[in-house]
Amino acid sequence: MPKARDFEILKSLDTKTEPLSQKLDDILSKRQLFGALQIEEYESAKDQYDRVRALNDWRQRGSTSPARSFYRLFEEFSELGAARMPQSARSALAGLLADRLSATVRQLSPRATDLFRGILSQVDGTPYEPRFEMTKGKLAELSESGDLQYLLNPRAPLASKTEYLTKRFDNYIAGANVLDERDRTKEQEQGEVREKPSDDPIPPPAREESEPSMDEMSRLEKGEKPTAIWKINPAYGGYFREQSFDTWDPERKVWKQSDYAYEEDKLGQGNAENDSITISANVQRGAWTRVKSEASRLKIGAPEASAAFPERFTEDTERVIAEIEKTKQGNRARGFALARYVMQRLQYSNESQFNNTYRSDPNGYCFAIDTHKKADCDVGNTYFAALCARLGVPARHVVGHMVKGKNEKGTSMIHSGTGHAWSEIWDDQAREWMRVDATPPGDPIFNSQIDQEGEGGESAPGDYGGQEDVGPTDEQLQKLEEELAKHVEELSYTPEERALAEEAKIELSEARDIAREIAQAEDARLKDGRKVTNALSQLFDMIVDSRLSFESEYSGPLRRREGGERIDDIVAQHIGAVSGEQDPRSRIKETETPKEEQLFGGFDVWFIDDKSGSMSQTVDGAVKWKTQRTMNYLLLSALHRFQEKLVRSGVAALPGSSLDVRTEVLSFRGGGVKELDVDKPLSPRFEAAEKVTLWRSLGNQGSGNGDVQALQTVLREIKEDIKATEAGGKKDNRLRIVLPMSDGEPDDPARVHALAEELGNTGAVVVGLGLTDAAKSVKQIYTTPKSRGETVKDLNHLPVIVARHIVSEALKLFPDKGKGRFEYALKALVGGFQEAGSA
Repeated sequence: MPKARDFEILKSLDTKTEPLSQKLDDILSKRQLFGALQIEEYESAKDQYDRVRALNDWRQRGSTSPARSFYRLFEEFSELGAARMPQSARSALAGLLADRLSATVRQLSPRATDLFRGILSQVDGTPYEPRFEMTKGKLAELSESGDLQYLLNPRAPLASKTEYLTKRFDNYIAGANVLDERDRTKEQEQGEVREKPSDDPIPPPAREESEPSMDEMSRLEKGEKPTAIWKINPAYGGYFREQSFDTWDPERKVWKQSDYAYEEDKLGQGNAENDSITISANVQRGAWTRVKSEASRLKIGAPEASAAFPERFTEDTERVIAEIEKTKQGNRARGFALARYVMQRLQYSNESQFNNTYRSDPNGYCFAIDTHKKADCDVGNTYFAALCARLGVPARHVVGHMVKGKNEKGTSMIHSGTGHAWSEIWDDQAREWMRVDATPPGDPIFNSQIDQEGEGGESAPGDYGGQEDVGPTDEQLQKLEEELAKHVEELSYTPEERALAEEAKIELSEARDIAREIAQAEDARLKDGRKVTNALSQLFDMIVDSRLSFESEYSGPLRRREGGERIDDIVAQHIGAVSGEQDPRSRIKETETPKEEQLFGGFDVWFIDDKSGSMSQTVDGAVKWKTQRTMNYLLLSALHRFQEKLVRSGVAALPGSSLDVRTEVLSFRGGGVKELDVDKPLSPRFEAAEKVTLWRSLGNQGSGNGDVQALQTVLREIKEDIKATEAGGKKDNRLRIVLPMSDGEPDDPARVHALAEELGNTGAVVVGLGLTDAAKSVKQIYTTPKSRGETVKDLNHLPVIVARHIVSEALKLFPDKGKGRFEYALKALVGGFQEAGSA
């Protein structure tokens, strides 16, 4: 425990603004992990997420380990070790934490309890003498090897600690449990029996007082099951509070209640989903009970005083009381420290012979308990309440039940064998009563197999918590990991993904999927390793440049050395020569100025996509519909950037000779009119909403072919466009290419053939693409004097093959005079698209 001088330092540093127990709560709450949900910087949030995930992995491994209680011990002390504070403060908080964790031993076997207490002693300096030689050896090994310090080190990776505990603790605790079970079996054979519930299924009547006593009960026979008094459905376990008493009668040695107040039942923390629990029982006629009644006056606030206990204690206990009074401040800290002392000093027993011994001792009831050191739940908690009274900590005695399992029907039971008693102390920080169970280790209600797992062998959710509960629960950490995963993912979104989500009004996760597919599409490469997008960008740059021709513009006069070329002023030249000037100022310089030629006024591209059921097949390691959608994203993005270049350069707005690019995407799910989807209308734009429509539509397969309907739609649109242009007194001068795709033969090949030729007669270029060898017939169907067909043998080459056809037609956008300037570059560029995979 910390020295008195250290405690004075603590008071000046910490307690003025924050009680130590509250400081401990703040540290163990792992607030910084939960605060990561407010972090807006990706790397920092990701670091905290990794910590939470590692912590959940640690707890998951611990939950299946025989040494699971030790996992929690090392976790919480490591958390305390990571906090920045003076060493004196750390020592005091270590003592508070050890006091709270000490209640864990109720769940452990004697030898595991011995080791747990020994480790707590080494951590916080509280004297403890191990009961077993094997414990002494294990503690010495942990200390001498430095393993204990490593397990407490906050910087040591949890994964490494897990590996150590698995190798060095699991077998030790498992072996200790075996030895303890052997000892327990011997005790049973010698007459020490497990409590057997009575067969009375009727709830006991309400009582006005409670008398602590220790009573043996008969042994349950193998396979024998207790009779339920109350049935709880759905199953819910833990502490069930029946009644509390706040006054100790030292003459009669009984607990009494000074007055009564109605309190609404509250489920344990994190169990709100169980708010529809039903508790049922057979009611005994004529039995007294208590019901809620209206009151005109209500007393609120803290208890006026602790339970009156004019009790004496042994010298050893008096020294401990004095030490706790000196080093612990506040009801919680003192209550936890006293509970730790009770559980460490007393040994669990239900031997009835001690009842008379305790009641008749002339030195007092609690002095007798303190001397003989034997107690069960209600006797032990009565002793605890007396210690609290000595230090002015308000305490009351509570009776009820501890339920720990469910049967095969999903029902928990309260029976006479689940009866339990515990204490409540007044929390002067939270200003409420809090449970502190000072029952000595060994109470069969905590480790009884039938109580713990019920008839069906399964545990039940419930309110099992107590003073040993520190930090967030497993459920809270699991939820935090899920929330942090979403938060980190959101922080990882790129500006492009966020813009797409905002513009299209979709979730960020969907925007990320779309953006990633577009990025993947734009990473498609030619045979020589160049990106398709780069090659297309180079072609479109040349088209823009070539559509600007040059005419002469003159400026001068200049000397030859100043760049002058043709003599413009013959007089100035003569005068200069006569006067002896070698380079008269008489020349002009030819300059170049852009001039737009009359060419194609627009470039329209139609994509007709197949969404028949067979498009869900995987061929060449690629899913057909996904590859088709990737191709759409690649070429629509490239063509949209081409349009933006035309706008920026001014070509798109030149009077009488403008050039723009428009695209449209149709997809068919069947042959009906309503089964043809316009995923992107004909326009020069490619907006966020259209990217989303493509994403959703092209992944929505139907069951039939709609080639005819799609071609008819395109034909109608082209004719209407030409008609509208000519009606305006202009000649149609748009270059059009239609790219229908299918992974099988159309339902009406003859009609498709006729439509392809009719489209060709409008001046449009039609290229039918059969996807894989299963669609070989597509090439022949689309081959007419006005159109052509091709088979895409390798589906992975689809983006490059479609791009090649677009490049082939885009070459027509060059002016005759300008095309020669790029002859060699164009030859190399076009050659890069001549890739295998088609026929």
